[in-house]
Amino acid sequence: ICLENGSILHIIDSEIRAKGTEKAPVIINQCSQSSGSVIIENSKIKFNNIKVSGLVNPKKKLRLLYGGINFINSNINGKVLTISNASSEDAVNFINSNVDIDNISFIQVKSDGLDSDYSNLKFKKVYCKEIGNDCLDMSYSYGFIRKLMANRVLDKVISLGESSKLYLFEIKSIDSEMGLVSKDNSYLNVDNYSYSNLKIPISAFIKKIEFGPPSIVIKNLQSKTKNYNLDFVSLDSNIIINGKSLQGYKTSSQVMEKLYGNLFGIKTQR
Repeated sequence: ICLENGSILHIIDSEIRAKGTEKAPVIINQCSQSSGSVIIENSKIKFNNIKVSGLVNPKKKLRLLYGGINFINSNINGKVLTISNASSEDAVNFINSNVDIDNISFIQVKSDGLDSDYSNLKFKKVYCKEIGNDCLDMSYSYGFIRKLMANRVLDKVISLGESSKLYLFEIKSIDSEMGLVSKDNSYLNVDNYSYSNLKIPISAFIKKIEFGPPSIVIKNLQSKTKNYNLDFVSLDSNIIINGKSLQGYKTSSQVMEKLYGNLFGIKTQR
């Protein structure tokens, strides 16, 4: 399927079966220099292998959606989903949906890879490479990930906000701006965390005053130094690393004034 001239493939109240294979995947991409987008809502989706490339966010009157692919009020079950060359703000956006995918990959994405709002997520493997903003951005969501690998993420590898919860067994981050970020009463639990060449491995703070403090629990952090950098952890955040409770020494405002494109990270462009 190829899309162009801002066209929208909009599927509602349906059951979708995509039987692509590794050698012959289902392909959704742009037809020419112009492109389009996909909206799937109130539906059930089951797939083997889908490759998506070059999509943009949809332009609809009285409705704001930011994903090249937007899943809304749907149940998604799949094996392999690969999204590349995304020009939308979010390569994929899950909204109020239940998601169970074995392997999901994001390669060369203009802004965020995965954006989740009010959704339940389950992944065996997440892979991000050359991401303009965040690899994984969650709001009001719950997630479980077996393994996440990130390379060249220009903002946050993981960004939790608005009372989200994420359980992650293993994460490896290299050559990126920020690793683990938890905000606004969110809870991040990581069994194994290893990284190299990250400017900010850990950050936690309150961005929206109506929420409480965030938490990060790391059972096994592999780092060359035992002196963890807490410059970007607010004093009211809850941090436990390798069984030891740690505390930041700055206010949330002091932490934020250095982020979001001020000194570190990238400000989202819409």
